[in-house]
Amino acid sequence: PLTIYFGGGTSSILNAAQLARLCDLVASRVSLAALREWSIEANPGALSADKLKVIRAAGINRLSIGAQSFDDETLARIGRRHKVSDIEQTIRAAQSAGMPNIGLDLIACLPGVYDKMWQTALQKAIALQPTHVSVYALSIEKGTQLSRLVRSGDIVVPDDDVQLGTVDMAKQLLEAAGYGHYEISNYALPGLECLHNLSCWHGDDYLGLG
Repeated sequence: PLTIYFGGGTSSILNAAQLARLCDLVASRVSLAALREWSIEANPGALSADKLKVIRAAGINRLSIGAQSFDDETLARIGRRHKVSDIEQTIRAAQSAGMPNIGLDLIACLPGVYDKMWQTALQKAIALQPTHVSVYALSIEKGTQLSRLVRSGDIVVPDDDVQLGTVDMAKQLLEAAGYGHYEISNYALPGLECLHNLSCWHGDDYLGLG
């Protein structure tokens, strides 16, 4: 299936006029009649009503929101600028704008987030009724603030057993809520799996521009 994915960075940093220009540029070069899915990544709190109006008018039908955590202290500790209230506001605004497929990204095994907090985060995510949830295991990238804190001993990364338990809890809670586990890190309501992800996993051809 033909898919378009605005990501690999956070497209919501663009203003409404820039987004409109980018969407028009793509539409002038791609046959949208054959398009099955058009996704855009966004940071919580970065999608104004004007931006949502632009992306819906362009035909974008899938939104991926980088929630990461549902605890304000944890978000601050890992260097995220948004708060939990921004996540809630963004998903409700997207639902009100008629976005048919809305995904939330969560990071499992964050330092200091153990069973009860993680369970609460998953429950809060499910309560917002996204159509798709991605649960990524924490990876420490060289040169980031988090890597420096780990190296200095200020932050301790959970061991393998804790990480496996965290991922297993996500699987149990999400599947109980009706989300199918269709990829290693991805869960979706029936029929709302990310077609772009599936195309990549299946080894389909793609064109990347940046």
